Amino acid sequence: MNTKTKLLYVGFRALSTCCLYAAFLMITSCGDNVVNPDSPEP
Repeated sequence: MNTKTKLLYVGFRALSTCCLYAAFLMITSCGDNVVNPDSPEP
């Protein structure tokens, strides 16, 4: 794996992680009506 590909891969990983984290925060903060209260998960 050359440097450019590695940099691209690391950047993509960071971006996807950031997006997932932002989506998770959005769902947990204002998603009381989105998350099913009857679900078995805490």
